[in-house]
This record gives sequence, structure tokens and C-alpha cells, in this order.
Amino acid sequence: MFEVVAGRYVLLDRIGSGGAGEVWRAFDRRTGAYCAAKVIRHPEAATLVRAVFEQGVRLDHPHVVTPYAWAADDEQVLLAMPLIRGGSLAVLLCDHGTLPPRYGAEILRHLLVALDHVHAAGLVHRDVKPANVLLEPTGTGAPHARLADFGLVLTPDRPRVTGTFMVVGTRAYLAPESLKRGDQGIAQDLYAAGLVGTEMLGPGAGPLAPLLAALSAPEPTRRPSSAAEALAWLDRLLADWPLETPALMPDAGEPVEVFEQIGELPPGWGPRGPLAEAETVTLVRPVDSAAATTVRVATGSVPLTGTPPVIGAALPSGAALPSGAALPSGAASPGDARSLTGGPSVTGTSALGSATPFTGGLSVTGTSPVTGMPSPDSASPPGGTPPLATTASPVSRRRWWLAAAFAAAVTAASAVGAIVAVLR
Repeated sequence: MFEVVAGRYVLLDRIGSGGAGEVWRAFDRRTGAYCAAKVIRHPEAATLVRAVFEQGVRLDHPHVVTPYAWAADDEQVLLAMPLIRGGSLAVLLCDHGTLPPRYGAEILRHLLVALDHVHAAGLVHRDVKPANVLLEPTGTGAPHARLADFGLVLTPDRPRVTGTFMVVGTRAYLAPESLKRGDQGIAQDLYAAGLVGTEMLGPGAGPLAPLLAALSAPEPTRRPSSAAEALAWLDRLLADWPLETPALMPDAGEPVEVFEQIGELPPGWGPRGPLAEAETVTLVRPVDSAAATTVRVATGSVPLTGTPPVIGAALPSGAALPSGAALPSGAASPGDARSLTGGPSVTGTSALGSATPFTGGLSVTGTSPVTGMPSPDSASPPGGTPPLATTASPVSRRRWWLAAAFAAAVTAASAVGAIVAVLR
């Protein structure tokens, strides 16, 4: 049994959690592919503003992970992004300890490439740490790292929502100037990248030691001026130092391996999606309702032909039941002003030609058109801005746009404050 959010995202199993919400493996009905869904339930104002900022980041890059769509449904917000199956750098370090120098250098290079792209877009990540560096499951081959979690992103035209001398991020990776003066620019990201590199390689950094020392220098003026400069320095060091795989651990002699960290799919699901035609159904409210309530049913159901009646609503005059369907005992016939009550099963003819029990008032989504059903929101490719999910309730939409308005107000207030400071 699986929950459906906004009529589009089928939540299969939880693969992570944090202060901002839960991360689920989900199936995106619109794109027909699995994705990672960050679900924020009953969000507070600060968490909602963070979600507004994160969903606004659209970067299409092989070493960056950002949301490609979002939806608001009742009291929850969902951000959909590509599913990275190899876990995080934090998990890899927990499994193996410090990494072989050349292998760690490759991950550091991917991180600097990602930061160069992020900074070129006018953004500052502000939360670079091993837990936010995700890895593709490449086994004993070359690593593939991707920078994720842009919930604390800062842009030149979007000042932070904290106070003037308040900082955000993970304290262990904050630069001295961030802690003392609240300065969180490009230099902050480079400092954190240096600490990540030092954590990966430990005292055995070898030829990478000078670069790591420069990146994590206490004074920002001693650090490289940009991720591009640090990347050029690293590339010079790696020019005559090819990566050999499998990379062996210095002490144990065992190869570094990035495993698939996500378990097997639940029963009834395959590599391309659900094995049955319908895994979930949506409870349809009376025809004058603009919303739909998602419910969960057992895997393995099949679609019904036609449009089943709605429990609790009178059948319209001239309406016809699906072929082979029968009205529940005591139910009103088409044109009768009485409502269907009692909730017995309606037996209809499935698309496979067999009689299939169908609980009254439930219509299958994603298999055959159902009159009056809300349509799911349209998918947007990386780089695009997806529309609001059409199944979101008015309350959810108000909460979301209030958060966006709050963020805009904070930006305006910060701009006014800067002007006042200049005039003084």
C-alpha cells in the first residue's frame, strides 16, 4: 500500500530523513521514472521558506542535484529530484575511513567542478559537507560525486533570512569569518570544500596537502579566489597522476567500493515502474469538489473500464454504469435524487476481461480517463520551472505563496537596510 502525493508521486519507501523532512524513493507518474522525493509535512514557516528557496534552484549539471518539480498537497510540500542510489560521501567515509589519495582527489575535483558551476550561476551553497555530496553506485570503478541540498542557498539578490550577524549551515564546516562576522560568500564554500578534502584524505594527502591547506586557510585572502582557480590547481597536480581502479585502501588493501545504498523495490514494482496497471487509487469527492483525497490499496489491482459511481453523491440523470457493473443494494438508480450509501463493493469488468471487486467511490488514476478527476501537475525538465500541482488544496497553495511572499518581503527589507546603511 502506497501513499500518493498530488496525484502524481507514489511514495514507495523512506530512504532518509533530516531536520527539513523525509526523503522517499518515489515513482513519478508523469515522467514514468523513479525519483527522490523530499517530503516536508506540516512545515513551519522557516522550513517552508527553505523549501521555497530550494525549489527555485534549477541547475542542470552532471555533478549537481537540484529539484526538477514540486507539489503542495494538503499539509505537506514535496520536492522531486533525481534519485542518486550510492549514498553520500559521509556514508562512504563511515564505511572505509580515509580514502586513497587519488580516489579522494577525484571526488574533490567533482566537488570543485560543481561549486564552479554553482558560483557561476550567482549562487552560494553555504552547506557543503560530506552528507551533501552524493555518490552514484559505481562499484569499484571511478567515483561520480554530485553536490546536493540547496535549501540554504544564497544569491546576490536574495539576502539570507537570518539576522545580520546570524549564520546558517553546519557549524563544523563554517569558516572563521562566517562565525565572527556572518560573511558567507564564495570563500565559505571553498573553506568547507577544503575541510571535506581533509576529512577524505587525512594526514596522507600527499601532493594534495598544499591545496587543502590553502582552501581551509583561516584567512579568506589566503584561499583561492574562486572554485575555478582551485580546480586549475588540482588539475595541474593530477596531470601526471591517473586514477587507477579499483583503488585500494592504504592499510587493508581492499578496494574502495560505492554500493547501491537503496534496497530492493517493494513487491509489485519493477525497474520501469509498477508491474500491475494500477497500484494506487484516488478517492473522488462529489463532482463539485476541486480536490481529491488519496488513499492506499493493496498492490496488484487492475483498472476498471468506464467511470464508477461516487459514494455519497447522487448519480446524474442519464448516467450509465460500467459494463457488467451492478448497483449496491438499496442504491439509487440514474436520475434518482437519492444518494448511494452503505459503501458495499461495486463489481465491474476489468481491462483484462475478468470480474474485479471495486470498492465504491474509488476511481483508478493513471490508467484510463475518469470524468471529473483532477489532472496531475506537468513535469518540467531540469532547467525549467514546474507549475503548481493542480491537486493542491487552496489552504496548501495559500501557505506556499505566503512563504514565497515572506521570502520576497525579507529580500526587500534587506535591500532597504543596505540602502539605509549606505546613506548613513
